[in-house]
Amino acid sequence: MGLLDGQKVVATKMGTTTLEGGMKIRNVLYVPNLNCSLISVSQLTDEAYCVVQFTNSLCVIQNRTSRMLIGLGERNRRALLFQRDST
Repeated sequence: MGLLDGQKVVATKMGTTTLEGGMKIRNVLYVPNLNCSLISVSQLTDEAYCVVQFTNSLCVIQNRTSRMLIGLGERNRRALLFQRDST
């Protein structure tokens, strides 16, 4: 896969990550020396039963039924960054 700076990298592991607020996402990709996890939006909507909305600066994740906020990512250059839970 290609990074924002044009560098090519390979994911070497797959695992589970927890976003701030306790939302767990399975099957995220781990790339050595990359300080973030990569997720598939379609996989996220299937696993978390949620709706994902994008604006020019945010990504909002809400419960599909109640519309309760369950995740919020901020745009940093061309990527959306979510804080991981510290626990």
